[in-house]
Amino acid sequence: MMKVVLAAQNPEKVIRLTNISLSLQKKYNVQTLKPLIRIRRLGKVTSAIFRYSTYALQEYFVGGNVMHLFSSPDFIHILSLVKDIQVCYDYRSNFSEKLLTQYPRFAVHARSIEKKLLNKAKVVLTVNNILAERLKKITNSPIYIVPNFPRRSFKPSRKTDTVKKELGIDTPIALFVGNISATYDFDLIIKSALELSGVTFIIIGSGNILGELGGDLPDNVKILGFKTNNIIADYINASDVCLAPIRRYSSNIVSNDQDIWKVGEYAALKKPIVATNLAPSKQYALARTKNDFVELIKKALRNDLDLPTPKFWDDYSEPVLFDAYNKLM
Repeated sequence: MMKVVLAAQNPEKVIRLTNISLSLQKKYNVQTLKPLIRIRRLGKVTSAIFRYSTYALQEYFVGGNVMHLFSSPDFIHILSLVKDIQVCYDYRSNFSEKLLTQYPRFAVHARSIEKKLLNKAKVVLTVNNILAERLKKITNSPIYIVPNFPRRSFKPSRKTDTVKKELGIDTPIALFVGNISATYDFDLIIKSALELSGVTFIIIGSGNILGELGGDLPDNVKILGFKTNNIIADYINASDVCLAPIRRYSSNIVSNDQDIWKVGEYAALKKPIVATNLAPSKQYALARTKNDFVELIKKALRNDLDLPTPKFWDDYSEPVLFDAYNKLM
């Protein structure tokens, strides 16, 4: 049986890796390569160098038939470029472009590694049609779009009344779920809460700026912190409108409903979605300004926004994944 090695930094946090592993296990022998070193005490850059170098060596020496390499970060895959093995390159994020905002010198090297991996790969996976069109200009390898949609098993286990009672809430709920990081505009959520005092804004997630959010918040903002994925569906189901306030980090918008996990999860439960800085889609309403954001939330609460169409990994993503692996065979 063909052995596939899945390689990503912090694999236990990569939902995409988990879904791909569950799918590929139906046909192949699958191993997730777990990092031996997770050191973070030596400063951000030095710690990263230690982690990336060790993981690169792990990749080089692990045995298998296919290396399934997840982008972001791509430095960990540098030794796989010289390894004699078939590569499936999973381009889940435009990592080098994001690096430009903080570490422009590293971004140049990341871009170089991206290009080399794209050209070594027997097949390339990506998360949406926008990135697929970009990649066609860089590589001749076949490109397959495997969207980040939730599995059909993503369903609530508790009733809305039960969740609201647990939270002590009797108002409409505007919900954000995601990483508490600079990727999202939490100022926009807080400003909206100040204008919509009759709505409870709930923030679920963990991340590097969580501490900064815990200051002087409006009374109608609740931060619940990290929640396991198996109960997040309960909170989405209990909400009245779901939020995806993405910050713009580049002049080129490269994300849409195909790659933002939480948008797919909101859509799976047919909740109206208000978003910013995503490509146009029928799955959500796009706000251009703070006033737009507030007004669209109001429309959602009046049931005046179109509801998204549920889309699932089992129907859209897994079949394409197997098509790509048939090419590898």
